[in-house]
Order: sequence, then C-alpha cells, then structure tokens
Amino acid sequence: MRPNLIHPSFATVASCVVGLAVALAPALARANDYYVSPTGTPSGDGSMGAPWDILTAFAGPASVGPGDTIWLRGGTYTHAVSIMRDAGCVFPLTVHGAPGAPVVVRGTPGEEVILDTGAPGGMSVVPGVCVRGSDVTLRDFRITSSSTASRRGEDGPFPADIALAEGLGVFAARVKLFHLIIDNQANGIAAFSGSNDLEVAGCVLFDNGWLGVTDPTTRLPVPFPHGHGHNIYAQNSATSARKNFHDNFLAMPFSNNIQAFGSSVAELAHIDFTGNVVIGPGASVTFTDGTALFGGRTGAAGDDIHVNDNYVFASTIQLGYHESDVLVAIEAVRNVVGRGSLSAQYWSMVTATDNVIVAGARACVMLTPRTGATGIPYPSWTWDMNQYFGDCRFTIEGRGPPNITYAAWRAGTGFDATSTSVTNVPSNLVVVRGDGLSADRGSVVVYNWEGLDSLDVDAAPLVAQGWGAGDTIAIHSVIDYFGDVVTQTFDGSAIHLDMDAASHTVAAPNGWGGPLGESTFPTFGAFVLVRTASALPDTDGGVTTFDAGATDDAGGAPTDSGVRADAAAATSDGGGG
Repeated sequence: MRPNLIHPSFATVASCVVGLAVALAPALARANDYYVSPTGTPSGDGSMGAPWDILTAFAGPASVGPGDTIWLRGGTYTHAVSIMRDAGCVFPLTVHGAPGAPVVVRGTPGEEVILDTGAPGGMSVVPGVCVRGSDVTLRDFRITSSSTASRRGEDGPFPADIALAEGLGVFAARVKLFHLIIDNQANGIAAFSGSNDLEVAGCVLFDNGWLGVTDPTTRLPVPFPHGHGHNIYAQNSATSARKNFHDNFLAMPFSNNIQAFGSSVAELAHIDFTGNVVIGPGASVTFTDGTALFGGRTGAAGDDIHVNDNYVFASTIQLGYHESDVLVAIEAVRNVVGRGSLSAQYWSMVTATDNVIVAGARACVMLTPRTGATGIPYPSWTWDMNQYFGDCRFTIEGRGPPNITYAAWRAGTGFDATSTSVTNVPSNLVVVRGDGLSADRGSVVVYNWEGLDSLDVDAAPLVAQGWGAGDTIAIHSVIDYFGDVVTQTFDGSAIHLDMDAASHTVAAPNGWGGPLGESTFPTFGAFVLVRTASALPDTDGGVTTFDAGATDDAGGAPTDSGVRADAAAATSDGGGG
C-alpha cells in the first residue's frame, strides 16, 4: 500500500480550524430544541410530541431565538404550490438568529430528511428553499424533486416548460450551508449579492439544470442545444464579506459546476473556492463540460478571487468570460486538473502556480488575449511552477493555430519558465480528508492513472478523528451518491476502494432517460465516507450509533489532513525544471 503524503498547507489549515471551532463553540451552544415533522401542524408547540409543520417552523415562531436548533424529523416534506417567477418560493425560510448565535435548521441524526420541491409552476426560477433570515445554519438534509417531467425545454434562462425549482436561494447575511445534498433542481445553490458572509461546506450537488432545445418564440428546435442551470451560482459585492465555498462535491450539471458571474450591476469579489471536487460529464457530452467559471459580462467588476487546492476531473477551470477592464485579480493555485483544462482571459492580474494538469480531449491551457493586444499577451501575470502531463497542447486564441506545443506556448506567452511538461501520466494521487464539521464523515479522491482495479487507502486522517477497527462505514460514490453505496467494516487502518468501472454506476437525472455523463472510473473516483456505527460499546453494552454527518455547529473547514502526493516528473519537454 503506497503511503499518502500530507500536503503541508492542508495540515496547517486543519490545526487552525480545530482551534477556531473550540474558541467559537461556547458562543454557538444551542439554547432550545424544537421539532418539525412531515405530519406536524401549525398548532403544535414545536416539542417532540407536538411538532410543527415545516412552513410554520421556517416562518420563525416567536419562541425560536438565536442559538436555538430546529430539528427536522425523518421523512419527505412537500408543499404543492404553483408559483410564478419572483412571486415566492416552495419553502420560504424567514427565521433568523444573531451574529455568532445562529438558528440551526438540521436533519435529525440517523433519519433521512428530504425536502421535495416538486414542480412548482411554470417558471424554473422559483426557489425551492429561499433563505431570507440572517444568521441561519442549514445542514444535514436533502433538497430534491420527485418530478419526472422532461428536462428538455425552452432554450433560455426562464423556460415556461421546465417546472423544476431552483434548489436553494440565499438572500440574507451570515448563512451557513453544511452537508446538504441538492439534486434534480433547475439550479443547485444561488448565492446572490445579498448573501453576505456565506459559507458552503461539505455539500454534494449533482444532476441540476436542463437542456434548452426549442426557441422560446418560434417553438422550433434550436440548431445547437444549450445546457442551462448550475450546481452553484454566485455573486458578491466589493463591500461585502467573503463568500467561502470549500470542500464540496460538484458533479455533472447541465451547465456549469460553479458560475461565479458578475455583470454591470452585480460584482464578483471576495470569493474563496477551495478544496472542492469538480466533476464534468465527459467528452461525449457536447453541451457542457461542467466548467468552474469565474468571470462576467462586459463591464463586470471583479477582484480578490481565490481558486485553490481543488480536485477537477473532465472539466475546466475558467478565469474570465467577456472582456472587461475592471477585472482586477484572481488566483488559481495548487489545483489538480485531470483530463480537463485551465482557461484564462481578461483579468488584470492572474496568478496560476503549482497546478498539475493531465491532458484530456481539449488543450491543457487556453488563453485569450485582449482585443488588439500584440506581443506578450499578459506581461503582468504570474504563471509558473506548474506540472503538465501527457500529450498536453496549448492554445493562444487568435495567435496562430490551436493546440501548439509546450515550447511554442512558453515562447508566445513568457509563462512557465520553471514549469515542466512530460509525455507520461503521473503516478496515482490519493487524497484522504477528515471533516471538521463531523467526526463521522470523511472523503477520498483518487486519480488512478496507473489503472489499478482496487486500492487500499491509508486512513490515518480518519483514525485521527476517532475512527476505529470494527466501525461500519458507508462509502458513497459521488457520481451516483444514492445508487452506488458500499458498506464496509473498517479494519482500523485502511479503506478498501473498488476502482473497476464495472462496479460503479452514474446517476440518471429525473426526466432525462439515462445518465447525463460518462463514468469516471477506473481513472477517477470521488467518495464521501459516512461512519454509521462504531464497534466501541456504549454504557449499556450495545453498539454506539452515530450522527452520520453532524456535530457541534461551530463551522469551520473540514480538516484537510491530507494526502496529496506530489506528481513525479520524467523527461522534460522544453526548458524549465
């Protein structure tokens, strides 16, 4: 079993997060517990014996105050409504806490909690859950839709014939979203400028969006169908606190995995996108590659964006969109991009360093100079110390043919002076992470370039947070979170992972007729691990069962202990390193 190497920055972050959690815990301690049930009523008092219905609880009863917790009991919550655009949402949430003492809305441990947004009318932009109360933490439940209506409809942002809700819209300050699962929505999470100081961590989003196939006016088929709907949509103003998206799992949307997008009236500033797993649908899908996009329309203002330490497969990190003179600074550092691309354009300052990119169907790097620019396109950028593997090709738009060599790329840009490019693929990379939000969760990311049928993965970060021999572990493959789950008894040191493609499936979006994308196996696998029971006896001599994804609400990043092995370079194509 090859040992996993701890990335120094991950270990440092983990120790800081633990200290932060301890410091904040007293301030965030729960004051009162209230309960909600699918069979609850408005006349209940929120006790376990007389729970509220979900709409009553979300409206903020007078008895609920800062620091309180609203527990959602297991079952499926529905609200059959027909709402047109800008006229409300399926599950409006207006309860609010106070700075440092949020109201926590969470699923009950060990119970499956589902908010079914259904098919709420004739416009897809109706939010499923709209968070309008500040200082709220939502965690440990699923937002999905049972609707099986077709995912093919009008080609535009407001289709009249796609009735899905937009999963979760955040319109208030200091909201935290932890361990949510959001799927089969028109969009996953929409975080607009008003959602100041937002944190999204440990969430799983997949199969969100639709395909535009008909012209809204003529009703005729469009020549080139477009994917619409993203797993995450984000904006943030220059005067707002940071938005932090970290350690999430984003897979196979109909459009982008994240669209952090500015315009002339909505800024793009102070956003961290770190430690996330980003999975595209694969080369056979022509209408999207599940891009992680950070840019905007002409005139969009942007600054202080950090796209770091992410794990990408069959997708693109795109820095920039339309040409703009007010895009200031963005960085993409220490990302791993397997069979995908890094694309950049129009920012005044880009820092792209220490990235690992392994060749796929498209160019490894794509660069678009400003209109009319001559000579070196972006002399102020810092682009170096990257590692390129496989048959990497490079494209400088408008500067000769596409897919140029590494040597021609360096000559045309002045970039990558000390980077390396080799024709072989790297050795395997395995990333094992604990979870600072719950001692009973963890994750594994595998780039299986060696094509192994199975792996025994060093589980030291999980042992460090209390996992022991005999514990029961549920291993969820991210590309089919509910359909591809294996239960394993932990041996106390390693997690066994089957990487054979025949052992895995891909989730099929409702109303689509089959999987949206290709299997990532055997080359890549992303797994969420949930400890469901411990072999340690409780005080009654029985088996201790666990929260399956919830601990104290102190926030903070999942403990990223580890495990990024440095890719080894072989013979260099061109100079540098």
